Amino acid sequence: MQSFLKNITFIKKTINVLVPMKQIRFKMPYYSYILILCVLAVFLFKSCEKDKFQHPVAHTGEVTEISPEGATFHGRITEMGSLEIVDHGFLWGTEKEPSPANSIRVSLGKPERRDFQNHLNNSLRNNTKYYVRVFLTDSKGLTFYGRIVNFISMGSLAPEISSIIPQSGVWRDTITIYGKRLGVSPDHATVLFDNIEAQIITHNTDSLKIIVPDELLDSQASISVIVAGNTGTYENPFIIKAPEIYSLSQEYCSRGDTLIINGFGFHPHKINNKVYLGENEITVHAASPNQLKIIHSDYYNHGDYILSLKVIDQKIDYQNIFTIYEPWRQLKDIPWQDAAVTIGFSMNNRGYVTNTYPEYDKVLEYVPAEDQWVQKNNHPSEYPNNAFTTGNHAYIIDFFSGFFQYNFDTDQWTEKANLPPSDFKFEYSTFSIGTSGYVCGGYNTSGWYQSTNRLLKYNEETNTWTHKRSFPLPGISEGIGFSINGKGYVGLGRSDEYTPILELYEYDPNSNQWALKISFEDILYESNYGRILSSVFVINNKAYIFSGSRATGTYYSTESNDIYEFDPITNIIRRLPDCPSLPRLKSFSFAVNGKGYIGGGFAPGSMHKDFWEFDPGRLPPVRK
Repeated sequence: MQSFLKNITFIKKTINVLVPMKQIRFKMPYYSYILILCVLAVFLFKSCEKDKFQHPVAHTGEVTEISPEGATFHGRITEMGSLEIVDHGFLWGTEKEPSPANSIRVSLGKPERRDFQNHLNNSLRNNTKYYVRVFLTDSKGLTFYGRIVNFISMGSLAPEISSIIPQSGVWRDTITIYGKRLGVSPDHATVLFDNIEAQIITHNTDSLKIIVPDELLDSQASISVIVAGNTGTYENPFIIKAPEIYSLSQEYCSRGDTLIINGFGFHPHKINNKVYLGENEITVHAASPNQLKIIHSDYYNHGDYILSLKVIDQKIDYQNIFTIYEPWRQLKDIPWQDAAVTIGFSMNNRGYVTNTYPEYDKVLEYVPAEDQWVQKNNHPSEYPNNAFTTGNHAYIIDFFSGFFQYNFDTDQWTEKANLPPSDFKFEYSTFSIGTSGYVCGGYNTSGWYQSTNRLLKYNEETNTWTHKRSFPLPGISEGIGFSINGKGYVGLGRSDEYTPILELYEYDPNSNQWALKISFEDILYESNYGRILSSVFVINNKAYIFSGSRATGTYYSTESNDIYEFDPITNIIRRLPDCPSLPRLKSFSFAVNGKGYIGGGFAPGSMHKDFWEFDPGRLPPVRK
């Protein structure tokens, strides 16, 4: 247009020059002037051709061949424009004004002719109104559109699946579906494993890459592709590969251990992996496709088991035998109802217990070889407090008065010399060395939680009591006492209501001296609260301290069921697997033939009658 205006101006100037020339006599003929004007006119129109319409123009034709097999789109390029057309095709969809943001783009590349078409045989739903328009894109990236036409679809052909690679796998694997008419975009295709939708990660009209869904809970599934309401199903099912166990983090475990199962084909969600020890299912705490994590917290009897894994409906066994180390075994309950059984001792390969509430004189004998309880003669104590054994006799100390000897051979009780008079008559710590018994500490009857550090020795041969060197703290009550290799040990408990004792002291009867042996601090569970009313038994020169309650705070408030092993040779304390019972305090205990036995005791509002065997030979190997 600017050229055109310049030419007009030029002609005007030319005419202005020519008009005066009419008044001048020219020698050239008149027709020469006409020729000059013609040349100027041609020059004018040639200049205007440089400003002709530059962008391309396209026309959208009517949609034809509308049938259940699809429809054909038509277009025509009416003006090619001054720049090269690098792409052309159609935009179509259900929106009234198709655009790249809301419709499907059918790209046909560089045009080879002005008239073009595309037959769409998939992704069209039956009885649905669609809108279509052509587009042209030039070399500058500018896109131009034709008019919008609409049509009512009669549907299109169903997708076809020719192959699936691979045809087996596990959850979260990527597989590829090959075929025809698999949808014009991911939004137009749905892939199902049976009735479970899979994620499409890449899409072409002839291939789809998908992820095997976690929700698939069968070992095989039919794969289908749905496009515009039409379904194509592959002829062969997809197979979930059977799981495999490659290795275990350890070939045995005990309660509290973490077991890692390494392998292949595990379900990513832990609930869909079932691990069994024999017929017993154990809890899976975490899962990934190649690893399962198990924290062994349930109680199973000691022994060898077949470890098996079931993922969905496919079950396999581990190739090696798996061992459960479990030192605890539950036995028959104590045959007393509603009785607080708190005192126990052993002799001649048998155990004995007596109750402290509501009847205080009953005695039972336990025969381990037969797992049987036998009623024995009642004892004469009014309120039994503590007991110890020496030689062939047992002794019961009464809370209020009295000291009684039991003869295992005759099943008879005999009253013996009572303890020296004292106000401190409750919750002694006792032990025996040879034919002598020792009674340490205790709290008094007039001032609650006031304890003594007195140590008394009972001589069985002379039936006399003598004072020995006092316990090295101001007092002790509700603690433990035992002997190993001719030495006595007293500790835990408390010296007053607010002062727990965490130490264990060793007494040497030859020198009549006490020595600090070890502290339970940072070893005992909740050690800052201490521990009272625990029970103890000795096996193979090692002591086993069981249960009890906090030494400070509310009395009898926090019972436990933990157990600790003390080795006086190495001077090491280690925690062992808890008893799989209810927590308790003041339980009875005794040892027979290398095994410990605990039971009874009570917690606030309840008295326990269960009975358990502890076998240190069933403890797991110590890991270095």
